[in-house]
Amino acid sequence: MNKSLASVLHKATIAACTLGALAGCGDAHVFKLDPGDIDPDSAGSLAAGIDGADVELRRYSTGCHAATSEPLTAKVSDGTEFTADQVKSLAAPCPESPNPGVEVQVERRSLIFDFSNVEQPGRFPASEFEGYILDISRGQNAPLLVYAVIDHKLSNVDIDNEALSYDHDFLEVNFAGTRYDSTTFVKIDLFFIETARID
Repeated sequence: MNKSLASVLHKATIAACTLGALAGCGDAHVFKLDPGDIDPDSAGSLAAGIDGADVELRRYSTGCHAATSEPLTAKVSDGTEFTADQVKSLAAPCPESPNPGVEVQVERRSLIFDFSNVEQPGRFPASEFEGYILDISRGQNAPLLVYAVIDHKLSNVDIDNEALSYDHDFLEVNFAGTRYDSTTFVKIDLFFIETARID
């Protein structure tokens, strides 16, 4: 589900206030932030990261109502979590769906799709959803994903934030209808809070 920043920050602030984690709880300006103005390195309670978390990457398409592929698993670290060869090994959910060798890197507060190893240009089919799902393990005291936004300064593909759906422990990235080649690069900024699950 796509979430407005106002709604997400409202929930996050209520939870943090309950835990006494934030000062100035209830300030009106908290709910009027422009997502493009948020700096992950200076966002206070939103600057939590997922270092050391277990993550799973799956390929999914609604084009043929197939089940998601068997996931790849990794632990978030300084290296590349999912190499181009690993991602290419994911079974394409539909016969017409491409399965490019895209490198996927999960950083402390971002998700990167690097298509530099792709051998042939291609295009994801224009179905309702055609892309990847990242599941984040909800271990004890693990931070919650509360917002995701495409970094348009570094990304060079024509998708917007409507292509992102998320909840506290997963992120879906929809590339439906998107063309790609070896120059394609997508960076998604992720925002987390360190608190118990918000229902």
